[in-house]
Amino acid sequence: MIDPKLKQNGPITIVDNILHAGEIEELDNWFGSYLSWGLGYDMQEYGAKSATLCRSLQWDMWIWKHQLIEDTRLVLRKRLKEYFDIDIPYFQRCLINNFKFGDSPMWHKDAPSNKKALTMMVYPNKVWDLNWGGYTAFGWGSEDADWVALPKPGRVVLFPGNINHCGIAPTKVHEGYGRFSMAYQDGSDHAPVMDPSLLKKSESQKVIKQVSYEEGKQTRRLQEAKELSATDVYEYKESLQKDRAKIYDLEEDERT
Repeated sequence: MIDPKLKQNGPITIVDNILHAGEIEELDNWFGSYLSWGLGYDMQEYGAKSATLCRSLQWDMWIWKHQLIEDTRLVLRKRLKEYFDIDIPYFQRCLINNFKFGDSPMWHKDAPSNKKALTMMVYPNKVWDLNWGGYTAFGWGSEDADWVALPKPGRVVLFPGNINHCGIAPTKVHEGYGRFSMAYQDGSDHAPVMDPSLLKKSESQKVIKQVSYEEGKQTRRLQEAKELSATDVYEYKESLQKDRAKIYDLEEDERT
């Protein structure tokens, strides 16, 4: 059983206990075994000095080994509506992060020019201690932090896409592989997107290259997500999966 709790911290909505312990453990295990990290940074001004392990994935890339990202969105969309009457939009992308001690994330805005955009942050670490740091700081201005959210296991944080915020690296005493987060972002001009047909599609070949054939066989899932009804988004992803073999065949022909 879950017992979701909601609290408001300025413009920040914090929801705890909305994921089962087993779901959090599944997410934590997925992050801990993830091998496809890239390097990214929030401000070009600092370049590689502020680079951290991350991966930016458009909505139609949440398939195969990234299926857990879509499953989490589906489950949270259902439960946030059921418990708190919160309507979660269809997000354009998800940024997954793995902060380490010594990292230097920068202050930034996910959707600086869109007042209607929303970000949904999920913290998937199954264990977190207050002294490990790793919180996210928020502020409307550019000179101060007005609110913070600690990365409690399974915590969900909703905040405006145009608010200034910054992830904080874990402290030296942190025990674990990293401070993980999933940031579902709505950068679309149509934000908030409640109709999935308004989402911008990626090139199918680019999507399919996200995952190798072998990795695609090892898809992690959240149980409840399997039971949710299919949407236009699922139908589109299913069509991509059918095209996948064709594209691999074409690439094999080109190599030979």
